[in-house]
Amino acid sequence: GVASPDTWVCESEQEAKNIVSRETALGHKLVLKPLFGNCGRGLQLLHEAALLPAPEDVNGVYYLQRHISSIDKKGRDWRVLVVADQAVAAMERVSEHWITNRARGGKCFPAVLTGEIRELAEAASRAIGINYAGVDIIQDSAGNYLVLEVNSIPAWRGLQSVTEKNISQWLAEDLLGLCQHTTAASQAVC
Repeated sequence: GVASPDTWVCESEQEAKNIVSRETALGHKLVLKPLFGNCGRGLQLLHEAALLPAPEDVNGVYYLQRHISSIDKKGRDWRVLVVADQAVAAMERVSEHWITNRARGGKCFPAVLTGEIRELAEAASRAIGINYAGVDIIQDSAGNYLVLEVNSIPAWRGLQSVTEKNISQWLAEDLLGLCQHTTAASQAVC
């Protein structure tokens, strides 16, 4: 129930080629994402099946997502930090390139957590069932917000640079709260 771009995961190179061919025939580009990536490394923009790498170059798994151009055609998205089911901070990332990660040259700016972005980030985090998440959200050319991905171990250096809130304190307090809750629950059982 969380709005996100169409995404496919397959282990067959032929199936991946079929997906890319079908999508590009419809005028869509696809983003090939590594299963375990970070800081925008390993992302590839595909506009034809011939660009698809060999299975050994993707550890035998093709993770494809329809490319979404941002509303202003620049590289622009939001990273929202969610801690204990609450969106606590956000930044807007802007780049001249379609990859907006700070490590790839994206610029970070403070962002106000609007109701729609807040609700979408919190819903995405709840859907995954994790206490701490970096939720990447993009606004498409029609003005709709979509979740690109939910990061369970998000980098937050860029976010800390544009917020006065102490991110490490939030994370530590959340962890301590979980430990206290777990200890209290185990003592109640004994």
